[in-house]
Amino acid sequence: LFAGVVAVIAVPEALITLLIRLSQPASPFSTTTTPGFEGGSSTSFHWHTSYFAGFGGSLLVTAVFNVLITGALARVISERYLGRQITIGEAYTEVGVGGFVSLAIASILTGLLTAAGFVVAGVIIALLVFIAVAGVPAVISVLLGIVIGVAGVAAAVYVWVHLQFVAQAIVIERRGIIASLKRSWDLINGSGWRVFGIVIVITVLVFI
Repeated sequence: LFAGVVAVIAVPEALITLLIRLSQPASPFSTTTTPGFEGGSSTSFHWHTSYFAGFGGSLLVTAVFNVLITGALARVISERYLGRQITIGEAYTEVGVGGFVSLAIASILTGLLTAAGFVVAGVIIALLVFIAVAGVPAVISVLLGIVIGVAGVAAAVYVWVHLQFVAQAIVIERRGIIASLKRSWDLINGSGWRVFGIVIVITVLVFI
């Protein structure tokens, strides 16, 4: 059942992504060498916007299809845990269009909230570089930059871990987007390290 729910979306996703990649240039840029006077030559670079458009399109397709899979799987896991039967079609129809739209918006918000730590750290580090150029000892700026960079990463990971159950709150408990963010945060509180460890182990296994 789980394999079927995933395959319904993953197979078309793979085909669409493959077609996009086949339509892309092999490289994001190409070079042209022009002979010059006295035996010299000049090389010019040409960037292919279609390459970057295709890359962005692939990411968008993957993001959208992953939202669909996440929502349907959450529905299936819930029903099977409660001992109820559900079909592949019902897994998608029971989430509904509104549910998938909420999942997509929540996914974007989760990404923005997770990235906030990196953005704030990056801005502060840029200011430190500016201050260093203005005359502050470089050692102090570098040390502060390292500390702030580590703090930014830690904040991003902390937020990311606490928002792991947003999709389940939307699909299973039928909560709104903001309420689901808060619900996920409350569920993870007190179990952050355990959830973080489980997610890391699964990520490593999938990667291998």
